[in-house]
Amino acid sequence: MVVTSPNNPTGNLFPIEQTRRLCEACPGVVLLDEAYMEFSPDGSTAEPLLAEYDNLAVLHTLSKAFCLAGGRIGYVLASPSVVNALAAVRQPYSVNVFSQAAGLAAVRNRKAFEPAIASIASERERLLDELASMEYLGVTVWPSAANFLLVRMPDAHVVRNRLRDEFSILVRDFSSAPGLRDCLRVTVGMPDENDALLEALRQLLKGE
Repeated sequence: MVVTSPNNPTGNLFPIEQTRRLCEACPGVVLLDEAYMEFSPDGSTAEPLLAEYDNLAVLHTLSKAFCLAGGRIGYVLASPSVVNALAAVRQPYSVNVFSQAAGLAAVRNRKAFEPAIASIASERERLLDELASMEYLGVTVWPSAANFLLVRMPDAHVVRNRLRDEFSILVRDFSSAPGLRDCLRVTVGMPDENDALLEALRQLLKGE
């Protein structure tokens, strides 16, 4: 059983109590992917449940909050039995020494990333409020515990292409995914980048 929290692309958290119920009901391993957890409120992670359930594994990555997407580095927290089973099937030298060194440096200096993470969370809430104020233009936006927002708007696919071609702004198009008609996923950027996105959306949705 694989669950993501926060989910991608909706950004909502999977309740810890639901993780507990899964661990009790599932005969196999419950893998909880917490790739975006650093952007979530304190107390959102299911890591405390690791002491209670041997079949729980919590997955983390250094690609998001720690800016190491190019390193392809992650780690799993789990019981010794789960870790030993993974080690038995892991390919030798699956992580090179340079990536290991970069990952170790990031983890040892994780406090240095906290101001940037806090800034992203703050900008996410500002972006949420600004997008919500565009309801009169047909915009719907959902709260998120990640570093992105899911936004529904008229003709999302066309808007996505025009953002790219006319404003050099890239967003993810989920408009063809089941249940996500006319939805784009917007990553939270720097304040000036977020301002540029908001202004571009206003222009496009107003037909200017």
